[in-house]
Amino acid sequence: MTSELSEPSRNKNKLYILLAVILISAISIILISIAIANSTPIDGGG
Repeated sequence: MTSELSEPSRNKNKLYILLAVILISAISIILISIAIANSTPIDGGG
């Protein structure tokens, strides 16, 4: 009984950890892109 209950919760924890990692990486990528956009002067050149 206890093993049956512990396995799904463990999988749920893995899923939450994965979601947290994805969220953190996405936020860091957004912050880096904003920093790059702010550091480069906008001169309308392309």
